[in-house]
Amino acid sequence: MGNYFFVAGIPMVTLYSSRFTSQSIEITTDGILVDSMAGKEFMPWESLTSMELSDEYVPVGRMGTMVPKQLQKRLKLVDTSERYIMVNEPQLSSVKRRIIKKFQEYAPDSVREKILDPLEGW
Repeated sequence: MGNYFFVAGIPMVTLYSSRFTSQSIEITTDGILVDSMAGKEFMPWESLTSMELSDEYVPVGRMGTMVPKQLQKRLKLVDTSERYIMVNEPQLSSVKRRIIKKFQEYAPDSVREKILDPLEGW
């Protein structure tokens, strides 16, 4: 039974967990579309009220003591009805720079001030 889990189970868990955290984001003149395992979520620019950063930590053992270690920063997009979309931090800084550039390129002037400051810390 242990061999079965090692050969078939671990790859399935790996595939599932990597798919669970993978996302794609599309930023256009209409708004922001995030496609993840939870489904596709769209937020038009007119309904975007704020953008916040939320840090995620994981406990790590250091010399017998559990210490929090930063896992990633997530971008939280909040709309007028307090609904939010979480955008995972990309692993590659080049991808993150492209996402920030798209925000700068397509964000209307009415929300530009609200979003550019949080993006600096991402």
